[in-house]
Amino acid sequence: MDDFKRKQDENERQYIWRIGQMVDSGKINNWEEAASIINSECREDDSEYKVSCAYRKPYQNAKGYYEDVFSRMVNDDYANRLAEEKRDLYKERVKLQTEKAEYNKWLRENARDELLLEKFTNSIANCKPFNPPPIIPQSHSDRECALFFGDEHDGVEFQIKGLFGEILNEYNPEIFEKRMWDLLNNVINYIQREGFTTLNVFNLGDYADGVLRIGQLMRLRWGVVDSTVHYEEFISNWLYELTKYVSVNFQMVFGNHSELRFFNQPSGSFGDENMGKVVIAYIKQKMKDNPNFVYVENPSGLIYSNIAGYNLLGIHGNVKDMKKAIGEFSNFYNVKLDYLVSGHLHHSEEEEIGVCKETIRVPSIIGVDPFAQSIRTSANAGAKILCFENGQGITDEHRIKLN
Repeated sequence: MDDFKRKQDENERQYIWRIGQMVDSGKINNWEEAASIINSECREDDSEYKVSCAYRKPYQNAKGYYEDVFSRMVNDDYANRLAEEKRDLYKERVKLQTEKAEYNKWLRENARDELLLEKFTNSIANCKPFNPPPIIPQSHSDRECALFFGDEHDGVEFQIKGLFGEILNEYNPEIFEKRMWDLLNNVINYIQREGFTTLNVFNLGDYADGVLRIGQLMRLRWGVVDSTVHYEEFISNWLYELTKYVSVNFQMVFGNHSELRFFNQPSGSFGDENMGKVVIAYIKQKMKDNPNFVYVENPSGLIYSNIAGYNLLGIHGNVKDMKKAIGEFSNFYNVKLDYLVSGHLHHSEEEEIGVCKETIRVPSIIGVDPFAQSIRTSANAGAKILCFENGQGITDEHRIKLN
């Protein structure tokens, strides 16, 4: 048989090994037969023929080493080599996937940034300043007045129902506008009744709802961008109408809901990236020719004003302890603060902490929302007007409830 013949490129040991494998497999009956085959293939002279044990013993020794040592080394090396090649292939695939993901992410972010820039650039560039209203003659008094409102959350819509199916609070962009016009009428009636010719208007932040929690997606009619465009147009018109009746000193803080949060970072990670800046830029453009309007900008991004001789600081209000916070802000800015005013918690609250010294929470325009419902808290939608008098502090508080 050709299988028994020695191959041209096969040395003697390789041939003996192959013949021995045939003995083990039964193709050759025994080592006597195997020795006869090997002798005829490897020995030209009969005198050089060897007995079977001369081939069998070396084969058995080699076989023992192969099975106990070399086969494991070969198998382990091969397995390791395969594993290493597999790891290398996996790494290359991950590299390609990562590069592709990063590229797509860059495209998305680039497109988003271009869209934001385009929308806001167009909204500001295309807005024409209002025609100047008649100048409001000013009168001097020891009394000064301030309107506080915030937490409008424009763009959100929901219904909260009671035990008997009644609507406890409903909100959407149309209700937001209605409440703001009701607020305007209330403010105009108050300042005309009290004789004020100048009004400090302080917006305490969270003009839009934003997306701080996934559940909010179900309640948004618009995202932050469209909410911002709607709000900046509305609030500019609202302020313009107010300046027909009173001179306005306007200040605004940024809320946590209008903060841009990149890469799923927590609140404050990108504190300077806030859509409130866009709103302010739009208001400035629309009101730049208005003689009855002043936008007061503080480098801290907070509201700060001296009203009738008292230092007032306005913040959005995401602090745990207002009493502690007023001391911390006083120390940080090295200014004696008499009043600390905030929104954020959507309800009204005052705490007198000294002579003509208070911390004040202002209610929200939105009122009770699903989050407040989930933690079982409630309060009226509303705003607040405070009157200050030199040497007396707050002498009048006018609470405005909005339906």
